[in-house]
Amino acid sequence: MEARSGRGWLVNAFGIFLLVLSLWILAALWAGTSFGATFPLLADLRSQIFADYGSDIFGQTLKSLQISILGDISADTLFADGSSSRWDLTFQNPVPTATSSSGGLEDESSPTPTVELEPPKPTTTREPEYTSTTAPETPTITPLPSKTPKPTSTSSPQPIRPILECVKDNHDGTFTAFFGYKNPNSHPIEISIGSRNHFEPGPDDRGQPTRFEPGRTAPYPDAEFSTEFNGSEIKWHLGDKVAVASVESTPCEQPGPDPTPNGEDVTAPILSGGVLSPPPDDLTGCEITVAITDLEGADPAWSSGIEWVKLKYQVDGYSEYIYSSALILKSGGPTGDGGWLGCYSGDVHIEINPLWDSPEGGLFRINLWAKARDYVGLEGYLWLGEYTMPGSCGGNFQ
Repeated sequence: MEARSGRGWLVNAFGIFLLVLSLWILAALWAGTSFGATFPLLADLRSQIFADYGSDIFGQTLKSLQISILGDISADTLFADGSSSRWDLTFQNPVPTATSSSGGLEDESSPTPTVELEPPKPTTTREPEYTSTTAPETPTITPLPSKTPKPTSTSSPQPIRPILECVKDNHDGTFTAFFGYKNPNSHPIEISIGSRNHFEPGPDDRGQPTRFEPGRTAPYPDAEFSTEFNGSEIKWHLGDKVAVASVESTPCEQPGPDPTPNGEDVTAPILSGGVLSPPPDDLTGCEITVAITDLEGADPAWSSGIEWVKLKYQVDGYSEYIYSSALILKSGGPTGDGGWLGCYSGDVHIEINPLWDSPEGGLFRINLWAKARDYVGLEGYLWLGEYTMPGSCGGNFQ
């Protein structure tokens, strides 16, 4: 009976407490709405409503008290100018803890902290992806090595060689020099009149060409051009090569014997002797001028006379016979019995064409002869020796 009487008292007391609390809240709200003032009582009330009072008798934690119906009512309560009333603002910013008021007015200039009504849900934290601030390197593409075919010709043109064909005595104190050239390149070369194409002494222009076609020009009497001079030495400068003409140069016409009615020339000229400089040997360069002296040419009686004597060479397996200009008759001539006997000298320029493939044996072999022809067309020969030049002179030397 006493326990029931105790519970009745407790229920009555709790009901009175709720009634007083409700009246207190309504009075505070009415005062704040009607007078637009902020009372410490209102701040204490808000603090106590939303405060954390710890665990109740059921083991639950009262985090905050939300009076939703009052919030709905405040949402519809606006002033005429459209601004929110103090009623609405009261429930929009709950205070976080149940701290006692200092008794002063609430500072509206300071921001009102926001209270989490529910404990935050744990979220999965991802490691931030690494972002490089350095620009990526541009990939370098390395081309695959390729076989480069070896050039079949040199990068710069081969020098052109000027050639003095012969000198003609005009029998009036003047002479005429006949010139040609040899272009070893496979294409024409242009060299204008000037420092690389001129005569010494002047004038610079004596009728020489400025366009040089591949190969060798024709010999006298079909020489490329001619120029008259007074017997003093003249020089044709072509690039770094020089051709010299003087009264001592190879004559264009050589004297022949008087016709002999006593017989018929049926014997070919005979060549013998001769001194070569340099002598036949293994050479290290790709071109050279070989000179010969004391070469004897004879044509037994009955002789029609020797028309010319020349040097010729052949690069074994690569070229046809290549001839020099006519050698100079230094001494001798017709004999008293109707024959011919003379001593000759001169030179020949030997060179390897860079367009030729290198030989398998590693050396270019050059055979050198002397050749004589008499006036009836009979010819005689003399083998003088063999020269060699390195295979690197060719175009595909390994």
